[in-house]
Amino acid sequence: MGRYYYEKEKMDLKLRYCIASALLCTMLTGCEDSEIGLVKAATYPADQTHTYGSALSKRAACKSITWKTFTDDSNRSAVEYRCELSDAVPQLNKVRDTQIEEINGYLKASNENLGKAIDGVAGDAARYAKLLEEKKAELQQIDEKSQAQMANMDGPSALKAKLVSDASRAYVASEVARYQAEFDKANSGESAASLKGSMQSYQERYANDISNLHRKYDGVKSVTEVIRWVVKDKEVIPAYFGFEVDSELGKKSSDKSSQFKGYLQQIVLNRGQDYVAFIAPNVLVGISATTNK
Repeated sequence: MGRYYYEKEKMDLKLRYCIASALLCTMLTGCEDSEIGLVKAATYPADQTHTYGSALSKRAACKSITWKTFTDDSNRSAVEYRCELSDAVPQLNKVRDTQIEEINGYLKASNENLGKAIDGVAGDAARYAKLLEEKKAELQQIDEKSQAQMANMDGPSALKAKLVSDASRAYVASEVARYQAEFDKANSGESAASLKGSMQSYQERYANDISNLHRKYDGVKSVTEVIRWVVKDKEVIPAYFGFEVDSELGKKSSDKSSQFKGYLQQIVLNRGQDYVAFIAPNVLVGISATTNK
């Protein structure tokens, strides 16, 4: 009988120890895997007043939050945090629409400038025609004046007058040749054709840019922020930060690990939709398409 009470007391003691351990686990880590608890308890590098647990929990920016442990490709113990961002698609659409609006603005300005240049070509032909006639008349006057002067001069005087006349004539003749070339160029329509070709090229390029924006943005279904750490001997080491984009073409990854600390600062500063708006312009950098449409 004594042994029975001894064994019973021993089992009760073991049960009380398990209950106490469970309570302690709840208080310290919420009964999570030890690696997750270590990550949550680690000091947040972007703000020493926070831990990862306090900084990454209760974020209005997140539609849902999950934590998990896993073994990475290098056979290391690792922890992954995932935050599916709320209303990410509307924010990405705003980025797309802003860029399309900018492109249409550039196209409008290009068309206006090229249109003015095309109109100017027609004006150039008329202007150069007038200048050409003026220079031809000036050249004729020089010839007539030279002939009249030299008719009444002796040999040496006539030679001297001819040298002066020839210098003036050479300059005016070069101006006639220059204006003739400009007139021929403007009057041939080559400049106008070249400008019209440039206008069409701009239109095609901008239309292609807009089409690429639609291929890049229109297939997005959701965006999830992903953070990973390696846990080694109770040391928490950041390993990855980026976004996983679920799209019509499957899942796409946008690695932002090089900007890890900067994004962590924004997570603390912007807890809600302002964070989603902040990261939206950068989420699809490096991703060329999310749809084939």
